[in-house]
Amino acid sequence: MRVPILMFRAFRPALVFFAMVAVFLCAHVIGTAKPVVPATTPAAPQFDVGYIYTRWQEARDFKRISEYFTGREATGGNIVARSDATNRSGMYFRVGLPTDMHIPAHSVVTIDYVCSDSPQPRSHTFELPERTVFLFTELRLGLTGREWRDKETSLVAWCFTLRDNAGVVLARKQSFLWEMEDAVTPRSPAPVSLQTEKVSGTRGGAKK
Repeated sequence: MRVPILMFRAFRPALVFFAMVAVFLCAHVIGTAKPVVPATTPAAPQFDVGYIYTRWQEARDFKRISEYFTGREATGGNIVARSDATNRSGMYFRVGLPTDMHIPAHSVVTIDYVCSDSPQPRSHTFELPERTVFLFTELRLGLTGREWRDKETSLVAWCFTLRDNAGVVLARKQSFLWEMEDAVTPRSPAPVSLQTEKVSGTRGGAKK
């Protein structure tokens, strides 16, 4: 039994030295290692869009008797915006938002779309007024004027995105063809139109 004890005593300084080196190396590796950051995915929209219907509408479809007396368009409590405020004829997106949803001030809706006259994606952005959505309230967005020149042009694919003034996505919905295109080839954001329509209408009617 004395031989192992004597050998341990003889090699003890070396063992202590190697143990200290191992501790130093471990501490160095731990101190310089970069933390593993888990991959993040974009936050899901805060609200679900109930429906989006698209259709061509003529200017006469919006004319009401009350407008002859007040000079203001009767919106029926809906939020109405057009890419060209002077032209009511165009392709409209009728959007059903959740009841009691609050739209913060300076929120914007971006509609990216492809139409039959060109495969190039286009985009238009509307600024919305601060508003609480009531029962049966619709968001009616019209691509009018130079954005949509005639009813013979067909809407091929589209994507609707509602963001607050900080850029947080509040609601998003897209057509089947737009979704399929994104799945095959991720689509870069369409160039935003130079014109941004600001909506300042109230529940009683949109200001002209």
